[in-house]
Amino acid sequence: MIWIYRFLMTLFAPLTFVGLTVRGLKNPAYWRRWPERFGHVPETIKAQGPYDVWLHAVSVGEARAAAPLVRRLLEEHPSFRILVTTTTPTGSAMVRQMLGNSVEHCYFPYDLPWVMLRFAKAVKPRLGIVMETEIWPEMVSAMKQVGCYLLYTNVRLSERSFANYARFRSVIEPVLSQIDLFAAQGRLDEQHLRALAVPADKIHVTGSIKFDVQVPPSLLE
Repeated sequence: MIWIYRFLMTLFAPLTFVGLTVRGLKNPAYWRRWPERFGHVPETIKAQGPYDVWLHAVSVGEARAAAPLVRRLLEEHPSFRILVTTTTPTGSAMVRQMLGNSVEHCYFPYDLPWVMLRFAKAVKPRLGIVMETEIWPEMVSAMKQVGCYLLYTNVRLSERSFANYARFRSVIEPVLSQIDLFAAQGRLDEQHLRALAVPADKIHVTGSIKFDVQVPPSLLE
């Protein structure tokens, strides 16, 4: 079944340019940094690698939730080289706002086999942390090819998401089997993962990382 996924992703790849162009009408930032979307990591970022940690946070919410985790990593391991990827420009802006220059940032590439492998070989992370449930088959495959330990954190699988994944079980289960550890938000998420054939010893229920976000006093007031 994975070949069907690859065929469809390759077939519709040209439409990504249309999507970026249309989105750019509302947010011009979508018109910039297109090479990153195809796995071409800027030389200034590539030169800092290999990276100790690569963290993927899709957009603003995930980036905000990831900030305390990244800060804790840097407190305990000041020498760590950390790369954060986001999918949206607003997520990129949030990374810079909350983490400044303590990390590097580039856009998350499209899930095409040659694109993801190009990205993985450029950054060569020792540890990959994916926020929530961004399951991209080519990304997982490429990261494992370069020896990256993959951790999915703040994992949440709603009934709807679980039903969708279960519908494509023949594609999803082999992908999930390559992931090294899942930090699930709750027991229901754990049950859904186990129903998708994830071994119990790969799942830890840790609660939502969003409770670790420090709210400014002005906002509390």
